[in-house]
Parts: sequence; C-alpha cells; structure tokens
Amino acid sequence: MPESETLVDVSAIEILISMAPLVIVALISNKLNLGIESPIIVSTIRTFVQLSILAYILDPIFVKGVELWWLVVGYCCLMVLLASYEGSARSKYYIDGQFWMVLFPMFINVVVVALFAFFVVIKPEPRWDPQYVIPIVGKAFF
Repeated sequence: MPESETLVDVSAIEILISMAPLVIVALISNKLNLGIESPIIVSTIRTFVQLSILAYILDPIFVKGVELWWLVVGYCCLMVLLASYEGSARSKYYIDGQFWMVLFPMFINVVVVALFAFFVVIKPEPRWDPQYVIPIVGKAFF
C-alpha cells in the first residue's frame, strides 16, 4: 500500500486546533474564578509537546515497521517497560521487587492480548503491522 493510504498526516496546527476546547474551558474557568486555568494551560502545552515528540518517534516505526518486525516488538517492549515503571513508581507504598511484580503480569497480559488479537481476531498481514500492533498493545494496559 502507498504510504498515503496507511498513515494519516496530522499537522502541528491541527493538533493546536484540537486543543481549542481546553483553552475555552480555561477562559471560562478564569471568568468564573474557578482557579483551574493554570493547570489546564500547562497540561495543554505539555500534551502538545509530548504528542509532537511521540510523532517523531512513531513515524519511522510505522513506515519501516511493516518490514522490520523487531522494530515493532522493540517499541512494544519499551512501552511495557515504561508502563511498568510508571505503575510501580507512582504507588504510595513500596516493597522490594515491586517493579518486577508489575512488569511480569503486565508483560503476560500484553502477550496474551496481542496473540489473541493478531492471530485470532484481526489477523493483519504481516502479523506485526505497527498500524494494529502499537495501538492494541498500548490499549492492553488499560
């Protein structure tokens, strides 16, 4: 398939426009003296920066990942590692080996969901097509 059929190009302007409702809520918050406009503006800017960085990371994976299975699997492993770290680091309580206690079940969950999704339900060709694998593996955390 040509690249134009598989990837949707979203410009920085379009991302900024999509954040307009948050800016409107911040303006309403300011008008009503709710005091939540600062966190909304900071979160909006942070989201824009994070999505921009993520786009630069994911673009080559989506383009080359159809041919290079290890690139997709590597990114999925990175997602599992980061999610495990975040899940174990944000807890109020800590026990020895907590990271590994989060990583192991999360990894098993992702593998089971991925195998079922890609070999039974969706059956993409190739099975590691990043267009399907990355969103579904990311969704397996929730």
